[in-house]
Amino acid sequence: MEPLQYEVRGYLREPFRLFHLADGRREHIEYHYHTFHKIIILLAGKAGYAIEGERYDLSPGDFVLVGRGSIHRPEVAEDAFYERMILYITPQYLASLGTEDCDLEECFRQAQDSFRYVYRDEGGSRVRQLFETLARTVSTAVRLNVGSAMSPIHST
Repeated sequence: MEPLQYEVRGYLREPFRLFHLADGRREHIEYHYHTFHKIIILLAGKAGYAIEGERYDLSPGDFVLVGRGSIHRPEVAEDAFYERMILYITPQYLASLGTEDCDLEECFRQAQDSFRYVYRDEGGSRVRQLFETLARTVSTAVRLNVGSAMSPIHST
């Protein structure tokens, strides 16, 4: 039996990129992996996510930690609306933001080691606020042309 081959999807030319997507079109996406970390927060609607062989039904406010190299794909019913924010971040940039006492990549390692990728955040209050603050900061920096590390928010 041939080993399964998975495709690398997405690219990241900057330290991070933030997306805000809302749609009802179903695009079938095969299992794949990234060379960067990804955090997804479901803001509204219904969706599922499959990671490393486990499927999770998501509710608004849930967030998903997908570490680099983790095999995953979204699973969305045909014509099901869902709104989400997605953060791509390079391991190098994330490590540069940490300190000796605070390894920011640890959450991705724990998710992979424990096979626990989906977390509930009581309606998305804290994580959603963090994503929205990041979105405002990025938008302001792009408008003011501050720093090349900032990447605009991509919406559809």
